Amino acid sequence: MRTAKKIIAITMGDPSGIGPEVIAKSMERLRPRYPVVLIGSRDYYRGGKPNVIQHIGDIGGPDFYLLHIPGEAITGDPSFEFVKRGVELSLQKEIHALVTGPISKEKWFQAGVPFPGHTDYLAQMAGVDRYIMFFWSPDIRVALFSTHIPLKDVFANVKRGKIVSFLQLLDRELDRLFGDEFTLLVSGLNPHAGEQGVIGTEELEESPGYNKK
Repeated sequence: MRTAKKIIAITMGDPSGIGPEVIAKSMERLRPRYPVVLIGSRDYYRGGKPNVIQHIGDIGGPDFYLLHIPGEAITGDPSFEFVKRGVELSLQKEIHALVTGPISKEKWFQAGVPFPGHTDYLAQMAGVDRYIMFFWSPDIRVALFSTHIPLKDVFANVKRGKIVSFLQLLDRELDRLFGDEFTLLVSGLNPHAGEQGVIGTEELEESPGYNKK
């Protein structure tokens, strides 16, 4: 069901982590133009007294709400249950934006969650196999080529074809979202981008026109 009002949802994150505290401090300063709903549990919230609701339909005007998920409804790691509920509400078009609090990947793993983090879970639920993790602010914008893999495996994954495909997807999505052209700067893998092979040859080997002798 599509709601008439714009609703921004925030997942609480790991209850024993910094998420609840950061969200609480942010909400103290927030003067929302839209309804903002925290998806979590009032048992873990460390702030003031948000409007506790049981269903999205209980939301009124612009204010701060807490969509309470009772303990008996949580079967695994709480932070994953909060994210799961947020994704469900997104796919049902009952919320318009989803912000995720920090999780513990270790706890997800211990709970049997087959995803190393938010990005991978969101991609599967959205039904896409090509996606990019992006950090965006007015001063710095960073798209991550490698995500959630050990450092020792990075070199094996930095290949010319993958880089080109990544940049094409990035360029297309930036155009779709903003209708504008961006200058893309690619960070080197080795210090000083290998310094022409002096501090690593990966940059040379994965460059167009390189012929290994």
